[in-house]
Amino acid sequence: MVVDLEHERKTVNRVLRNTLDKYRNEHNVNVIEHATEQLDEDFAYVPIQYTMWEGRYVRYVDLKSPLELRFKNGGFVVKDNTYTVTLKNDMGIFRVGKRGKLFFMKMSERDLRHIEFKQLL
Repeated sequence: MVVDLEHERKTVNRVLRNTLDKYRNEHNVNVIEHATEQLDEDFAYVPIQYTMWEGRYVRYVDLKSPLELRFKNGGFVVKDNTYTVTLKNDMGIFRVGKRGKLFFMKMSERDLRHIEFKQLL
């Protein structure tokens, strides 16, 4: 569980910047800048070994083609079996392999309230 929103924002930015450092070119700079803007507010990085919660909205960066990274809209988690994630969005239900992806899960309002409460203590 995320306990510090600022720390999580820094983690998201660090993960994206480290990825860009490995695969720097003009296309990837644009993709990572766009991802940074979109994920800045209330997304948390989810390392590959963790299971994503059903019903949560996720977005991801596809690292399959390192010279042409893709920032994907993702969808709502239907199922995560640790190897693949089943997502649902406007286009339907689809599966995404977790290998070669950077996943970011949207924090719920409850998560954000919990973080604010913890910071008051």
